[in-house]
Formats: sequence, C-alpha cells, structure tokens
Amino acid sequence: MHPLLHVKVLEALETAPYFFEDLFLIFTAAYGSSFRSLQRRLDEAHGVRPRKPKDVHRRKFSDFVYRLKRDGLIEGKFNDGVKTFVITKRGKELLRELRSVGLDQMPDKRYVCEEGCDIKIVVFDVPEKYRRKRDWLRSVLTGMGFSMVQRSVWVGKVGIPKEFLEDINRLDMTDYVEVLSVDKRGTIDKVELQQIG
Repeated sequence: MHPLLHVKVLEALETAPYFFEDLFLIFTAAYGSSFRSLQRRLDEAHGVRPRKPKDVHRRKFSDFVYRLKRDGLIEGKFNDGVKTFVITKRGKELLRELRSVGLDQMPDKRYVCEEGCDIKIVVFDVPEKYRRKRDWLRSVLTGMGFSMVQRSVWVGKVGIPKEFLEDINRLDMTDYVEVLSVDKRGTIDKVELQQIG
C-alpha cells in the first residue's frame, strides 16, 4: 500500500477511535480532504446511509485494515459490543516517520532558469526511502531543461536557480545531490590512448 494511505488512516486514528464504517469513509475520501469535508461524509453516513460501497473496494479496505492490525499500527477495541479502531504507539511512531520523510507538500516544480555558459552536471544518489523527493528532483531537472544521461546523472547548459538550491537544502537532500560545472569540453584522443597503453 502507498504510504499516503497509511498517513491518511493513521492521522484519522490519531485524534479519536473510529468505527469500521467511518474509517472506510475516511479511507475512500480524497487525500488532503479537509476535516469539515470528512466530518460531512461521516454525518451523511450516520443519517441516511448511501448505497453500500462496491464489494471490491470494501474487500481491499478490509485487507488494508488487516495489514495495519497485523503490523501493530492499529488495534481493534470493543465499546458496547461495537468494534472501533485506535492508533497504537507503533502507529504513531510510523506516522511521525512518514511525515518526516517528505510526505508533505513538495516545492513547486517550476523554476525560472537562464541559459548558462557552462555545462552543468547534476549527480544524485537519493535513498529509496526518499523516493518522493527523488521523483520530484527528476521532474524539476526535466522542467529546467536538463537531459538524462543515466537515471541519476543529468546534463544541461542551464544556470541553476538559487530557489532550486534552497529547496534542495530545505528538503535535506544536500548530502545526496552534487552539482558540477564544466568549463572545458573534449573527448579522449585515440593517439593519447596509444601512448598510455
């Protein structure tokens, strides 16, 4: 399951326990839905319930809740014979970790770039756990006019905007990204290779 789904369900359970049906309504809401929007969905559900969700979606959600329980992220409790779900200590820890790895809003992907005199090479090795940041970086480099040489090596004759470097710093990616400037260009000559060999 996508980490954003974990965040959505764990954030809901962080504030209060929920019944399975209520949790399902929160789960199927669009990510980023306001609290008021979620509350309206719950109120409507408690008034006159709309038609039941399709069995396929219900089954997927049941599997998701099972995995959350199995992983110790949530637990079911009975209140007056009705099962509710609450977030566990381990679930709160995971939620805190997921929030810290950059699941918040990423910076804008568009930067104002000027054509540069030197060739710039951007090399990065962003760990898998920061995949969203890595995908953002690739998207930004494409938008700035860089060409991919390899998945993590990009080349362009573009001036690097200050805002881009500030965003790299704000996202704690400075340890994973290198920007090189090439002022001379050339290839290895066959004659030079024969002299070395």
